[in-house]
Amino acid sequence: MDPNHQFDKSPIIHKDYDKNIIIYAFLVGLLFIFSIIRTTSFFTTCMRASVNLHNIIFTSLVKVPIMFFDKTPVGIIMNRVSRDLGIIDDLLPPVAFEAIEILGNSLAIFILCATLNYYILIPFIILAVLLYFVIRFYVDTARKIKRLEATARSPLFQQLAATLAGLPTIRSYGAQAMFTERFIDKQNVHSSVLFTFLSSSRLFGIAMEIMCLVYIYCLIIFLILNLDVYTGSLIGLIISQSLSLTSTFNWGVRQMTEVETYMTSVERIIEFGKLDQENLDQGKFEPEEKLA
Repeated sequence: MDPNHQFDKSPIIHKDYDKNIIIYAFLVGLLFIFSIIRTTSFFTTCMRASVNLHNIIFTSLVKVPIMFFDKTPVGIIMNRVSRDLGIIDDLLPPVAFEAIEILGNSLAIFILCATLNYYILIPFIILAVLLYFVIRFYVDTARKIKRLEATARSPLFQQLAATLAGLPTIRSYGAQAMFTERFIDKQNVHSSVLFTFLSSSRLFGIAMEIMCLVYIYCLIIFLILNLDVYTGSLIGLIISQSLSLTSTFNWGVRQMTEVETYMTSVERIIEFGKLDQENLDQGKFEPEEKLA
């Protein structure tokens, strides 16, 4: 008896085993290379955009009339050049990258499920329509709350700057308690708005999980009714991939909405870049040429 007889009859091993291993290794290598190219190009583009926004707001603030600094509270300016630029530099790029990656993987899972039968697309289309309206409602709400949170944050910077500037006077008159109470009041207003934003985000996450569970429930019912049509390995693949939707798709959509809310910081920076500027060339003095 051939000692390799049982090995050759394995359903996993066949005559093209070596060829398939080479193809699989080649595809993994391509995936690794394209992943590096994708990540590098994406974050390089984000870095260039961030540098451009830095230059826009810096150039605008340098060239604005002095009257602008007299009329605009220092807290608003500090909020734009600190918090908003910090969001653009630190939070927006990784959140946008993760949202694109997760939504792409989720779309691939939906396509994989649709290859079983086109009837599976019926609950997907219904849930997609509901999801669209839920996302639109949440994005509009979250964007307004985020703007309100940014507006409530400016008095914090203004109060802090005023307190630090007049600290000797405050201590000489013994007004520490009064300024502490003022700062706490402004902080409570900002915290209440921030808590509202976080609560709406959690509620949106719960709604997303419910929709994903309904889709998975419909998919499993369809597979149970067609056990004699599909193989066990294919059913296991579809169910295992679909179960990941409860976490990945939910998180991906939430990250996408976070991108839209973070874009309000970009909007605020561009708004500062459109300020009226002084004509610096108007009073330019050119020295007379020296006599020969």
